Amino acid sequence: MSRIVEEVCNAFGLDCMFAEPLRGGLESQSWKVKAHGRHFVVRQHRQGSVAEEITSELIWLDHLSHLFSGLVPSAVRQRGGALQPLRRPDVDRGGQNILWSMLTWVEGEHLPDAASVSQAEAIGALLAGLHEASRRWRPPPRFVRPSYDPAAMDRALASLQLNMAPALPDLAWRSLGHKVECANEVLATCLDVQDSVGLLHGDVHDGNLVWSSDKTQPRLIDFGRCGWGAFAFDIAVAQHFLPPTLWTPLMVGYRSSSTLTITESALPALRFLAAMENFANLSEHEAEHDGLQSELLWLLEQADFA
Repeated sequence: MSRIVEEVCNAFGLDCMFAEPLRGGLESQSWKVKAHGRHFVVRQHRQGSVAEEITSELIWLDHLSHLFSGLVPSAVRQRGGALQPLRRPDVDRGGQNILWSMLTWVEGEHLPDAASVSQAEAIGALLAGLHEASRRWRPPPRFVRPSYDPAAMDRALASLQLNMAPALPDLAWRSLGHKVECANEVLATCLDVQDSVGLLHGDVHDGNLVWSSDKTQPRLIDFGRCGWGAFAFDIAVAQHFLPPTLWTPLMVGYRSSSTLTITESALPALRFLAAMENFANLSEHEAEHDGLQSELLWLLEQADFA
């Protein structure tokens, strides 16, 4: 176990027995650690992360963990009781401060295959529960999380084009820009529906879902991209990562657990934005560029709402 991970664990009041690096995760580097007979996740946040945003994520998780015990991670407080990330200098980066946080480990396994109809319904029900909790919750002062709004979609498109300019001819980029503009009009309409706006998970896919031993109860992890937006956008994100045959079961599960106003006719445009925003996020990592070229062509073909 590295000295820095051991020091971070100690700062959170834990004497860790071992640390196992976790694969995946573009927003942070993580380790699974064991302390006092339990498992936890230590997260080293990437350079440029904002402390206030991480603190806000931890506050939201602290609230959710009391409502959905075992179904979402809970935030671990520092030894002195502070619910905020830890700052530690990174000697490999000239002593620059790096932010660290710690969460409880959510027990469960990823599905070995695609979700079934009943499992898609269970994902929808869990998502509905989170949205209902968000609708009732009032964030504390200085709570800061990103927004999934038209301005954010415009920034995502600009970033995507900057990082992937050679992947498409100019005409195709202009076409993509027009489709984003049309989809943003739909998103803006959804944001005007007051009872259907709140905190989203923002990244619901199979990699962020683990399941109970009988594979009936999903548990949601990695809230690193949670932010403000229309609940319908969160549904669209989940649908983007599911085969089309499971879109309706997802909504059946959602409707069974929520009375929130979701305009299903908006979902095609929102799925397009969800895909574009996801590709923009991936484009920040050069290792993803080869695979994204074909994804961009697919995105243009799928955007048939405009």
